[in-house]
Amino acid sequence: MDQEVSSAEGVFLPPPDPVRRLFRVEIRSRSPEDPEGQRLVQAARAQGIERLRACRRDRMCFLQGHLSPPEVERLAHLLLADPIWETFQVLPLEKPVWPPDFLPQGSGEHRIEVTLLPGLRDPAAENLIRAAHRLGFRGLENAAWGWIFHLWGDLEEHDLRRLATDHCSNPLIHRYAIDRWIDPPFEHPEAPPLLVEVIPIGDADEKGLQALSARRRLALSGEELRVIQEYFRLQGRDPTDIELETIAQTWSEHCAHKTFKARIRYTGPPPGAPPDAPPQTVEIDGLLPTYIQSVTAQVTRPWLRSALVDHAGIIALDERWDLAIKVETHNHPSAVEPFGGASTGIGGGDPGHPGCRRAPDCPAGCPGLRSCRSAGRLAAARGPASPADRGGGYPGH
Repeated sequence: MDQEVSSAEGVFLPPPDPVRRLFRVEIRSRSPEDPEGQRLVQAARAQGIERLRACRRDRMCFLQGHLSPPEVERLAHLLLADPIWETFQVLPLEKPVWPPDFLPQGSGEHRIEVTLLPGLRDPAAENLIRAAHRLGFRGLENAAWGWIFHLWGDLEEHDLRRLATDHCSNPLIHRYAIDRWIDPPFEHPEAPPLLVEVIPIGDADEKGLQALSARRRLALSGEELRVIQEYFRLQGRDPTDIELETIAQTWSEHCAHKTFKARIRYTGPPPGAPPDAPPQTVEIDGLLPTYIQSVTAQVTRPWLRSALVDHAGIIALDERWDLAIKVETHNHPSAVEPFGGASTGIGGGDPGHPGCRRAPDCPAGCPGLRSCRSAGRLAAARGPASPADRGGGYPGH
């Protein structure tokens, strides 16, 4: 019989179990004190939910794959819980046997369970799967982390919903369940369609266009949808699914920087005035051109080869070498929640230099501006910049 050995502790593990199972592992601290729960209670009371007496936050992890119950126990001991200050409980989930509802053990006891929305990246779960495979648990296929908030108090349904949306989760990236076990956030993969779909939009009214955007998650405004509709009317046809998705991605906040380019009406103290100064209403024609590009233009220097007109800025290092420096804009905090990869971090900074029209010859890594978690890259380009290199391009992707 083939066996695999764990490199961590030298234990022999059998090959993956032939049965595909689903488990829920609840992890609890041994300490009676829970600072996170105490902070949640204080924040909730400050917002008027005074009937919340106490809160304890536990972790949970969903595991799916060809694993036996003893393997999950061993996996939880090695990777999920700290044996010194945490305990865990393994619960097999076999519908319809496992209970979907939570039965309180006493009056005034509730729970709110939270996981990421299906489809969002879960780096901690990805690392867990990677570590489990290195230890020999190769039957583990999917993993997902979540949280359990145990609540005590004479709470009404509206109190529980406020706690769920305001204190326990972020509805843009999380899902929650009140007084019941939450379903694992695993997606059910679907085979890609083999045929190109034509999306009928030519005769759609305003309501139909909005329904289309919601159904396909295009996140496009009514004005944008009408522009797309009019374009394809002039073409004498409807768009295909990939054409519509490509336009939606290109016009997304992530790629088009709508927040930076939007026209903003501001009412409040003038810039530099004290907070109690009489309010004024001003209209800002885009944060990027008004406050970022304009300042760069005012302080321009001879060594500034190119700025805010391409995928990376370029400055002169010496007579021979220029530097291409990229600062990534998709970071926290941001107007864009990290849904579907909106927060790219260094992954968005690296392509900036090859995408720059004055493509550098030999890129080399260097630290970026750590205070804003930006991604920096030092690159070299031979020769001085020509006047043509100072214009054009896309500002600051």
